[in-house]
Amino acid sequence: MKEFREVFFTIREPRKGELPPVKLENPPLIKPFEIVVNMYGAPHPFSLDPTLFLSPFLFMFTGICISDAGYGLVLAGISWLFLKKLKPVGLIKSFLQLISYLGISTFVVGLLLGGVFGLPLRVFQVIDPLKDTFKFLLFCFFLGFIQVLVGMGIKAYLEFKRRKFLGFLVQLFWINLLLVLPLYFKYRIDFLKYLGIISAMGIVGFSSGHKNILVRLAQGLYELYGVSKYFSDILSYSRLVALGLATGVIAMVVNILAQLVFKIPILGIFLGIGVLIIGHSFNIFINLLSGLIHSARLQFVEFFSKFFELGGMFFEPFSYQTKYARIED
Repeated sequence: MKEFREVFFTIREPRKGELPPVKLENPPLIKPFEIVVNMYGAPHPFSLDPTLFLSPFLFMFTGICISDAGYGLVLAGISWLFLKKLKPVGLIKSFLQLISYLGISTFVVGLLLGGVFGLPLRVFQVIDPLKDTFKFLLFCFFLGFIQVLVGMGIKAYLEFKRRKFLGFLVQLFWINLLLVLPLYFKYRIDFLKYLGIISAMGIVGFSSGHKNILVRLAQGLYELYGVSKYFSDILSYSRLVALGLATGVIAMVVNILAQLVFKIPILGIFLGIGVLIIGHSFNIFINLLSGLIHSARLQFVEFFSKFFELGGMFFEPFSYQTKYARIED
């Protein structure tokens, strides 16, 4: 086998029409959230990295889905223990860091919702999801509304950056319309009504660049009809409530079953402890899985659809691929 001791390489700018590969660069604190972006695909080289913008939402949404302070402690503790003892690298390290973050989120949300391993904890409780389900639902809708607006704001920024000022203006009209509509229906102020009308007229007039005025108006009206899609996107965030309630209810059922088993003479203590361990472990696993899936789904469908542009490929540098040894920097 011939051995080469010298390697030569050249560096050049991308040629016209050639897309350079993409490498995501984020601060260590939010770097684990790159896993979600990697699952979706590489962003276009001339777009932007959405990791910074999705990380706080994924952090909150997964915590709401699991919604039990005890489960949060378990997730954060186990992931921290694995990181400490196994010292993993690469994707496994990022995944365990992500789970530890989500455990912290779940712990905080669980305290605010008043649940620890299915038992009530009223000390830090802000809202009871079982008694005040509608308020909980409105809060999740509010978070979804904020994320949709952030996605539209990013789209406006990209349009302005590319000097597509007409598209930038249309995005501003959309943002203004979505802000004005709920405020008008609540307060019935004429100023808000006229502001909404101006925004709607702007969307109709500037959404299409067609030279024929009739075609432009028809396409603009069709674009305005798309307002329903934004509100349907916001309704999708109701899944956070469903998953959050399911976690608490299943945890309560596990506790009730354990109480019944504890009444069995002699073996009841051992069987009851087994029911608690197995039941809560299953609940943690299944709700972590569903929480991650549905939170990621909200990013992919409701958030990324507003601005994300595929078309790139991830940068894969030359490196040693070892099987039994680990090469560290």
